Amino acid sequence: MQPQKIIVAFFIIIAILTTTVYAVQDFPFTNITARFPGIDAPYPGLSNGFSSLGNGIRTVLWNPAGLAKIEKSEVYFGVNSTSLSSQASKLYNVEDQTFTIGDMTGESFSNKVLFTNDPTATELATREFRAPIIYSPSTSGMDYKQAIKVNDWFTFGISSKGDTDIGLSVAGNFPAQYLLDSNLYGSTDFLGSGISVNSDGKLTYSQTSPIPYTYTSTGAAWSDFLSQTQRIPFTVNADMKNNVNVQSTLIFTGAAKVNDLSLGINFTPMSANLNVDNTAKAIVNAGTADFYLYTPNFNPNDANDVLNWTSDPNLYGTEAGYQKNYVRVPAGESVGEAKYTGFYNASAIRTDLGCMYDFGNVLTLGAVLENFGAAGFNLKGTGQVAYVDTRINTTESPTITTTGNQIVFTWNPFTDTFTPMDGTENIGMLPAININLPQKTKLGLTLRKPLLITIDYELQNNPLVFTYQSTTGAYVEAQFSNIGILKLGMETQVFALPMWLKGSLSFLMKPNVIGLDSSSEASFNQIFVLFDQYAPLSLDLSTAINLWGYKVGGAFGIDGSSLLSVLQLDTLNSNFGKTMYYNISLDKDYWHCVLQNNLDISSTATAYSNADKNGTINSSSTWTDYLQILRWTTTLTVGYKF
Repeated sequence: MQPQKIIVAFFIIIAILTTTVYAVQDFPFTNITARFPGIDAPYPGLSNGFSSLGNGIRTVLWNPAGLAKIEKSEVYFGVNSTSLSSQASKLYNVEDQTFTIGDMTGESFSNKVLFTNDPTATELATREFRAPIIYSPSTSGMDYKQAIKVNDWFTFGISSKGDTDIGLSVAGNFPAQYLLDSNLYGSTDFLGSGISVNSDGKLTYSQTSPIPYTYTSTGAAWSDFLSQTQRIPFTVNADMKNNVNVQSTLIFTGAAKVNDLSLGINFTPMSANLNVDNTAKAIVNAGTADFYLYTPNFNPNDANDVLNWTSDPNLYGTEAGYQKNYVRVPAGESVGEAKYTGFYNASAIRTDLGCMYDFGNVLTLGAVLENFGAAGFNLKGTGQVAYVDTRINTTESPTITTTGNQIVFTWNPFTDTFTPMDGTENIGMLPAININLPQKTKLGLTLRKPLLITIDYELQNNPLVFTYQSTTGAYVEAQFSNIGILKLGMETQVFALPMWLKGSLSFLMKPNVIGLDSSSEASFNQIFVLFDQYAPLSLDLSTAINLWGYKVGGAFGIDGSSLLSVLQLDTLNSNFGKTMYYNISLDKDYWHCVLQNNLDISSTATAYSNADKNGTINSSSTWTDYLQILRWTTTLTVGYKF
C-alpha cells in the first residue's frame, strides 16, 4: 500500500455510514430531511392507475379522459402532515490500516493508521463508532384540484401537487493517527547505514571504505533505540451537503367528450435540481510536536571513536550515546483536501394522452399513453469542482546518511505544496446526468354490472437501468426491460345490505434482465417462484357501509410498485412513497372526505432502531409490538363536486 493511501483511508471513512478501545466515538453526524407530496385515494380499497376507472379531477393521472365525465365542477383540497423529527444512531466498525513507504519493503519500519484519538494506542484494532442520525420530515403544503365543465363537450382542470425534496447532510470530525514503529532487532544494514542488530540487541557497525572495519557492541543497545515509536494525530473534518429536488407542482388537463368517446391530455411542467457540496480536510492536530528518531552518536569516519562507543555500555546502552533526528510536522495545517461539488438542473414537460369508451353504463374501455413525448431530465452541470489533493510525500523514502562526522536520519514526509493524489485523476464530475422518466402504455376494461370488475395491463416501454455493486465489488449496470404489471380489482355489495366490499391485486410480470451477476439473478428469480412468471406487487382491501345517508369506509393496503417509482424518480406516480397505507373515508351527497395515512419508512426505521436498542422489540415481541413502532404521514382530502 502506497504512502498516499494514508489519506485515502481517511476519505474512505467519511463515506462509511452503515458498516459495524478508548471509547465509542461519534462520527459522522447525519441529518436527513425529506418532503413528499400528499397521496390521495380516489377509490379507497382499489389500487391506483386503473385506466378505465378514472372519473374526475382526482384521477387525471390514471387517465386524463376521465375528466370529461364530471357533471359541472369539482373542487378538492388536501392538507398534509408528517411524523415528528426522530433520532437514532448507527454503530459501525472501522479497521485500522497498515502500509509501506517508498522502497522500504522489508525494512524495520511499521507504518499504521489508527482510527482513534487515544494517545496510548499502538496496536491495530477494529474500532467502534456511532453515527448519530436525525430524520426530519416536512410537509409539502396544501394540494388543490379543480375542474370545470366549460361546455357540453370540453372540460378543463388544474391540479397542484407538492414537490419532492430529499437532503442529506453529513458533518463531523473523524480522529486518526499515523503511527511509526521501528524495530531493529534482527535488522541488517538498516537503510544502507551499515548498522545491523542481532536478535540479542547487540549493535554492529560496518564500514567498507575508506578503511574497512566492523565493530559490535559488547552488550545490547539502548532499548529506546532498538524500538522507537512516533505518532502524528490527524483530524478529518467532513462537511457534506447533498440535495435533490423534483418539482411537478401543476398538472393541466383538458378533456373532450363526444357521445360515448372521451379523450384527454395532461401537461405537467417538471424540473429537477441536484446540489452536491462535499468537502473534507485532513488536518494535523494543532500543537503536535515534530517527531524524531534516534541514531548512534559516534563519528563513523573515526574507527577508534566507533570502537570506544561499542565498548562503553554508558554510550551504546543509554540515551547519552544517541542523538535525536527531528522530522518536521506541519502542526495545525491541512495535509489532505477533497472537494466534490456541483449543481445540476433540468426541466421537461410530461404529456399524457388518454381515451375512454363507454358501452352504456355497463362496460368501459380505457387506454393511456403515459409520458407520450418521452420527457426526461437531462441534468446539465455547472460550478463543478472535483479533486483530492495531498501534501503527503509519495516519492521520498527515509534515509540514513553520513553527514560530516555524524550518522543522520533524514525524511520529509510532507511537502510544502498540494499535488493531486495518485489514482484520483479521473474523479471529475459528469458534465451531464440523463434520467429517463418511464413511458407506459396502459389498457383497461371495467365491467360495472352486475358487479364492478376492473382489469388493467400496464407496460413500461423504456427499460429501467441502474448501477449496483456486484458480488465481486465492482459497480455494474443492470437493465430491466418489458416491465409489465397486471391489475385486478372488484367491488360488490353484500347481498341487500348497505355494505360494500372492494379489493384489488396487482402482479409484476417477469421482465427481461441484463447485467445481473449469478447471485443477484438467483435472488431476483426467487421473487417469481410462487406464480412462475408473476410476482405479487400490491394488495388493497376495503369495506364501506351506508349509515343514514353517510357512506363510511375503511381501507388498507401494501404496494411494492412504489419502489419502481423511486428507482426512476417518477414522483408523479400516485404510488410514490406509498409502500403501506390505511385510510378512512366519508361521503355525503356531493361532499367527499378521505384521511389517508402512508407508512413513513425512514421514521419507522428510526423507531425500530431505538426500540431494538432499548429492548422494546426482542425475540418474544408480538405483532402488536411491531405495530406500535410504525410511523405515518397523513393527507386529509376534502372535496365538493356538483
